[in-house]
Amino acid sequence: MSSSPSRIGPKTLAALELDNEQPLLTPPWIIEAKKYLGLNEVKDAKKLDKVLKLDAGVIPWCGAFVGMCIAAVLPKEPLPANPLWH
Repeated sequence: MSSSPSRIGPKTLAALELDNEQPLLTPPWIIEAKKYLGLNEVKDAKKLDKVLKLDAGVIPWCGAFVGMCIAAVLPKEPLPANPLWH
């Protein structure tokens, strides 16, 4: 399977105030997520707990993390009421 660049749809481009003419190789929420690369769930638990507003040592926090990253770059984007629901 070959990897291809992510495609961003017209509604997301509009929310980001971009148009199809501007090259966007990495979605902005991925850029935001990369700010936290290298953090350790145990060693950096206090920092993760603070940014996620939950106890990452007890709660599976992947949904909260994705929601936090999207909210940081698209503050008007509607997000699920409970990103931890599974």
